[in-house]
Amino acid sequence: MRYSFLDMAKILIAEDDLDLGLGLCDWLIFSRHTVEWVKTGEDALNSLKHSSYDLIILDWNLPGISGIEVCKRFRDDRGSTPILMLTGMTETKNKTMGLDSGADDYLIKPFHLDELSARMRALLRRSPDLESDKLVLADIVIDSVSHNVQIKEQPVKFLPSEFKLLEFLVRNHKNPPFSPEVLLMRVWQGDDTATVASVRTCAGQVRKKLADANSDMTVESVRGIGYRISQNP
Repeated sequence: MRYSFLDMAKILIAEDDLDLGLGLCDWLIFSRHTVEWVKTGEDALNSLKHSSYDLIILDWNLPGISGIEVCKRFRDDRGSTPILMLTGMTETKNKTMGLDSGADDYLIKPFHLDELSARMRALLRRSPDLESDKLVLADIVIDSVSHNVQIKEQPVKFLPSEFKLLEFLVRNHKNPPFSPEVLLMRVWQGDDTATVASVRTCAGQVRKKLADANSDMTVESVRGIGYRISQNP
């Protein structure tokens, strides 16, 4: 698998330390990952209930519901996403407890970002959604490396911004609609010229190209909320 495919990994961070949380978010977004950050165990469970992720970075000592308990409940609900547990505890029994709760790996604070990056790469290789360079949804096939799109087995040309939006919506099709502001932050990262109007225009262009290709899918505009990819009525 090519590491470039990991650029769009969706990661949940559950960490109540503000400095560490901000630092991780900034670094992961700079590395082109999609990041959500929560600060309590209850919020972590709520996010895991309503969204899917490629990787979970979970602090042991979360307020309220501990990271260990979050991990146990997630695994009891048959959650399979790889979990990297963060903790300041160094004793072997603590590491064993973390792994027994369902964590896939264990990192002791403080740590270097290079070490975290290596652990993440290893865990992301196990994520079932990242096993292939291709994304498939209904009659849409996206090659995330070559940036080629086929609809009903026929090639369809998308401009770079259109491709990124389509890929993001297909990858996150199980999630609730995304507001234009969120799409601007996640899809147009680093593009200071893009605006909310750019998002709306791009969504309309992608919708038209799907319709022109007679796709079973469309970019749906949910009034007052945002956009998602869904099946044509």
